[in-house]
Amino acid sequence: MSELPPVELAAILYLRHWFSGNQEQVWDDFSKAFDRADAAVAMASFEDLMRAVQHNARRPLMRHSLDCECFGGDECAFAQLVSAATGGDEHDAMTFALHLFDGVQAKCAIGAAAMCGHAFFSMASRPAYSHTPTHPTSPLKH
Repeated sequence: MSELPPVELAAILYLRHWFSGNQEQVWDDFSKAFDRADAAVAMASFEDLMRAVQHNARRPLMRHSLDCECFGGDECAFAQLVSAATGGDEHDAMTFALHLFDGVQAKCAIGAAAMCGHAFFSMASRPAYSHTPTHPTSPLKH
């Protein structure tokens, strides 16, 4: 995963953290990167996106383990959705969103993905930010 740009890397790692029960780690990272108000906005956006993934995805997204160095198709589509939405590329964002959600839910997910991606980008742009959000991954495979 070390080859991924920071926004895509954060998208995958925070997706894994969230669905591994490590929601507090996501909040901790946001609160370290932003003041309390901005951290709360970033967390609310991420919670919205995770609710969409949990309740509105076409099917459960397949994820690798938290420590896995590789990533799968669903994780890649999710990361590309966040990246495209962040960059304002509506066509690509919709393409990736439709892989994960139906039409109506896809449009809603794009907005939340863009907000999350902007937070990830802002975190990555800060001098104190390490390339890997939260805890570094181990060399374990799956």
